[in-house]
Amino acid sequence: PNPDRSDLSWIYDERQRKQLFVTRSKRLLHEIDAALQRIEDGVYGICTKCGQAICFERLEAIPTAALCIKCQQHKE
Repeated sequence: PNPDRSDLSWIYDERQRKQLFVTRSKRLLHEIDAALQRIEDGVYGICTKCGQAICFERLEAIPTAALCIKCQQHKE
C-alpha cells in the first residue's frame, strides 16, 4: 500500500525531530568537550570573553558555561 499524505507528513516530521535531536546532542557534546578542555587547561570558571570569574550559581546551573552572565547577555 502507498502511504497517504498524513503518513508522509508524519515521517517527515519524525525525521525532522530526529535531526534536531542529533544536532542538539552534537552541540552539547562539543560544549562538554570544551568545558573539559578548560578544566584541563586550568581555566574552567573563567569567562572566555572578558576573563572574569563565572559565578558559581551559573556554573552549577550550566556546567558547560564559557561566558559570564554579562558577556552571555551581551552575546544574545
